[in-house]
Amino acid sequence: MSPAARRRTRRALSRIGVAASVAAAALTCPYAAGAADDDLVPQLVKDIAPGPDGSWPDEFVTFDGSMYFAAFDDVAGTELWRSDGTSAGTTLVKDIAPGSTTCTDEDRSYACPISSWPTNLAVFGGALYFSADDGSHGRELWTSDGTAAGTVLVKDISAGTTSDEDGTRPAGSYPRSFTPMGGALYFTADDGGHGEELWRTDGTESGTVLVKDVNPATESWAGVGQVRAAGGYVYYISDRADGRREVWRSDGTAAGTVPSGLPGGSYYADDPYLVPVGDTLYAFTGSELWTTDGTTVDDVGPAPATRDYGGASFAKVLGDTVFFAGHGPDGGNELWKTDGTAPGTVRVKDLYAGDPDDEEDTDGKFISQFRVMGDVLYFVADDVTHGRELWRSDGTEAGTAMVKDIHPNEAGAWSNGPEILAVLGTELYLTADDGSRGREIWRSDGTAAGTVLVAELNPGSAGVAGGSGGWEESVAASVYDGHLYFGGDDGQRGRELWRLGSTADSPGDVTPPDTAIAAGPAAGSVSTSSSVSFAFTAVGDDTTRFQCRIDDQLFAACTSPHTATGLGSTTHTFEVRAVDASGNIDPTPAARTFTVAVPTPPAGPTSPTPAPACAPATSAAADAAADVTKAKKRLTRAKRSHSAPKIKKARKKLKKAKAAAAPAKAAQAAACG
Repeated sequence: MSPAARRRTRRALSRIGVAASVAAAALTCPYAAGAADDDLVPQLVKDIAPGPDGSWPDEFVTFDGSMYFAAFDDVAGTELWRSDGTSAGTTLVKDIAPGSTTCTDEDRSYACPISSWPTNLAVFGGALYFSADDGSHGRELWTSDGTAAGTVLVKDISAGTTSDEDGTRPAGSYPRSFTPMGGALYFTADDGGHGEELWRTDGTESGTVLVKDVNPATESWAGVGQVRAAGGYVYYISDRADGRREVWRSDGTAAGTVPSGLPGGSYYADDPYLVPVGDTLYAFTGSELWTTDGTTVDDVGPAPATRDYGGASFAKVLGDTVFFAGHGPDGGNELWKTDGTAPGTVRVKDLYAGDPDDEEDTDGKFISQFRVMGDVLYFVADDVTHGRELWRSDGTEAGTAMVKDIHPNEAGAWSNGPEILAVLGTELYLTADDGSRGREIWRSDGTAAGTVLVAELNPGSAGVAGGSGGWEESVAASVYDGHLYFGGDDGQRGRELWRLGSTADSPGDVTPPDTAIAAGPAAGSVSTSSSVSFAFTAVGDDTTRFQCRIDDQLFAACTSPHTATGLGSTTHTFEVRAVDASGNIDPTPAARTFTVAVPTPPAGPTSPTPAPACAPATSAAADAAADVTKAKKRLTRAKRSHSAPKIKKARKKLKKAKAAAAPAKAAQAAACG
């Protein structure tokens, strides 16, 4: 799969649940607050996928003293990895979906690894949980204790169901929205018989059960949304039988799963925005603020509209106050706060003085990325004059101000806004583009003078994101062991695992070995045998193993000498790369291109010439089959987006493609005999 295709798949999978996970835990920083910028330098932790494409580490979470994440390499695909912060300690946990498939990139076909695409990583009850597709069960619920043997399927929730694409591939239940509450982990899943509903697990197969089928239908129009825990209850939004949306409350039992009494909406876009505050749940309906403690429901009063755009970055709890991005009637999207009372629900400051009657003037000026550091709220906003920049607020109008104009003269430039990564000690880390260096890592102590560039990982305009545009500018990051870890692109390796550290604190050996071919067919030579042997060596005393491949196959473990057999009469390329004790892989494998010309055996009886009509009929059937394949892939992407309109449209196209393929196949059979 090409790098661009992998990135598109990552974005699609991120819609299954939370987007790229960014840890915001405030940990003790090993560096003194206010230390000079040159005390911190970007350090490569590991070049997981040698070459320019990168491994794209994502979905970071800390569990049992290690950092876990999803990453790609060219042998296992995108799988679960773990790291202790060192190069040697950054390893693949398990190849959940082993094997390879055939991928195409423009006019080239090649072998690429099958990926399980771990997503929605969550920690519960001393174990790591996530969703993954092992190629046999579809996307299902998995758990891991950090070892290969302890990384197992919890339950095949959709056992016996198949996808709509070909009727043979397991459908998968697509578990997501993992939410711990009490002694169980709650999530949403579709078992193929009830549609998407609320489930719970205690980590065992028998303890993984449907909580309640609140909408007795095989398919839910918009699915379950916003699973939240507050006051010993789980709240979520689901379809009713009449198509309207409703907020439900559950104590984990079928009998205790009932409508919450909070107002719902007529469509998923009208869903109230749910924010847990201690034992109370706040619900912003678009015009009113409601609260519930699970027993009583209160209509607090008017409140501006706020929506769930895929996470809680549009609302943040600071003490007893909820700050949120509200679209009020008098000036676009602004910063609001509430203490759960009508008098306490007020606009903090009019940041963007737009025309409320002009959608183009107010739309897109979102206040987002709320983070708390100390007793101050930080966020990204556009005030018309400066474009999207870093802001801070203590909850008062006077105490709400832009921290720094990082990119001057960029009014209205959405893509150049900072991305807040994490809070580490007394500093906020973010990526930003100052207009000359591209998007790089910055840090801020909340003052203009203390908001500075940490280091330029990728000199030039591409920046740490490697020049990616749109949503691909986003950089996954996590705070672990007192360091900021992130997926960065230095312009040579693609997006890989980096951290910020001091020059005296190294993640270990990251220097790859060098490989050389010592014996075998010479470059450009011709062999009359279908079997060839190569001997090879490596520079470096700590080289522990080698990986070899022929042509566009996957690299596999090998020893010197290595014999390749069954080669056809054509040009071939043999490649070998060394791997050292720290797991560093030679990014420039030693290669040798040669030709095999096996003598042709005497010709046998000739086959009858196909009927003249066979060729065009075969071509038409192949085109029709290709259309079906494209339609299947389109439906797969639509399902992963959880967009009912897209799924409906994709199914129609697949049905149409199959209807056209059947007569084409029959015509081929008739024409070719």
